[in-house]
Amino acid sequence: MNFVSEQLQAPEVFLSDMNKLYNSTESRMDNLYFKDGRVFERNSTPLLSNGVLKGRVWSFRDVTCQRDAEEALINEKIRAEEANRTKTEFLATMSHELRTPLNSIIGFSDILLTGMYGPVNERQLKYLENISKSGNHLLDIINEILDISKIESGNESLSFKYTEVVAIFEDVKNISFPLATSKNISLIFSVEPEDMYVYVDKIKFKQILHNLVSNALKFTPKDGRVEVTAKRLQDSVEISVRDSGIGIAKDKQELIFEPFKQVDSTLSREYDGTGLGLAIVNKFVKMHEGDICVESDVDKGTTFTVSLPLMNCQESVFQTELDKIGD
Repeated sequence: MNFVSEQLQAPEVFLSDMNKLYNSTESRMDNLYFKDGRVFERNSTPLLSNGVLKGRVWSFRDVTCQRDAEEALINEKIRAEEANRTKTEFLATMSHELRTPLNSIIGFSDILLTGMYGPVNERQLKYLENISKSGNHLLDIINEILDISKIESGNESLSFKYTEVVAIFEDVKNISFPLATSKNISLIFSVEPEDMYVYVDKIKFKQILHNLVSNALKFTPKDGRVEVTAKRLQDSVEISVRDSGIGIAKDKQELIFEPFKQVDSTLSREYDGTGLGLAIVNKFVKMHEGDICVESDVDKGTTFTVSLPLMNCQESVFQTELDKIGD
């Protein structure tokens, strides 16, 4: 026993434990840490005969390699989490720094477009419109990066309130109408029942819907169709965005909810985007304790369905929220 204890990092503890166990009916499994870095697993089981302690059975197993592998995994996990944290902080800082000058570029180009400081010729008008359009597109990308950074860092929170679905649908329809018109796409919204309310974060709920509709319009060719519906089920609200677009292959459908990914790298050249829109939708839906699924066939179209739970509350609370909306 002394031969073993002299090699251990804590010999006094080892000897004390051994003495206590000799007269105990307790089973014990722990680790012994040697001065040279080895680790042994120690098992001790009482040997009983008719309830009388006759001795103990000891077994030792060298688990140094296993311990080293576990420590390596833990250290890799810590490094990966730190790298992800650093990436998230960098993206958030970079995005904030870019927004200030970009807002100035967009603002001044829009002022010049109004003719406030004098008329512009046709070529100047075209260039200013390109500056404004490109600036707004870049701002959308930066805002998406900020959104995903806040979500991944855990700084994104929800503020729930009762929200009228028809009103949100109307807002999204007005925002999406210009793109739909430019591609001659039929854009149809319907809510059943029409007076339906949902208990959601209004801003995030609108962003979920806007991202899905924008995505549908982007990947639907001219003269196509996009249909947005909402209906109340027994314990949930189901919102579907159905398009007649290019569709998604079955083996690629799981990728679309991952940040910065598109189903085909060639799509990023043909269709503008960061690959963040659906990732943001997925995370916002999960924050609402909801689910999102996709059904799609190549060249036939895609349907995204979002299910959000119906939140129960007392009728008086619900009426108070409705009164606030009315005000």
